[in-house]
Amino acid sequence: MDLKTFQALWSLEEISTSELPKFATELLAQNYDSESLCVLAGLDGSDWESVNFYFKKMLREMDIIPLKKREAGIILAKNIAKKIVSAEVDPEKGAREIWRISRASDSPKELDGFIVDVTDYEEHFPRNPEFLESITERARKLLG
Repeated sequence: MDLKTFQALWSLEEISTSELPKFATELLAQNYDSESLCVLAGLDGSDWESVNFYFKKMLREMDIIPLKKREAGIILAKNIAKKIVSAEVDPEKGAREIWRISRASDSPKELDGFIVDVTDYEEHFPRNPEFLESITERARKLLG
């Protein structure tokens, strides 16, 4: 998992504190370096306040700007869109996940179409199975 994705998950509280030290260890193995990153890698992840403090400090030390909820939602939605386009994730399930992320990230306008697709899919499937392709096409557009 890359740093931006992890930061997005943390920003939307989609990841537990116990996972941050493991991720910090992965970053160290990828030659990222900061004093707080080393401290974070050594924590057991049970103390949310310590983990949160060192994660935020690590971002500052690495000159990484904290993500706004909207930015975090777009990053996570694009990750899901890649999986929809590559057929790793069922389009309908992926669209539902993007919808959930949209709600958690202050509903970025770029993700509104997935909400329409999910509600249309529920209303019209199985009479209109082309909605799956519509979702896949919307995922392609999100990826640019």
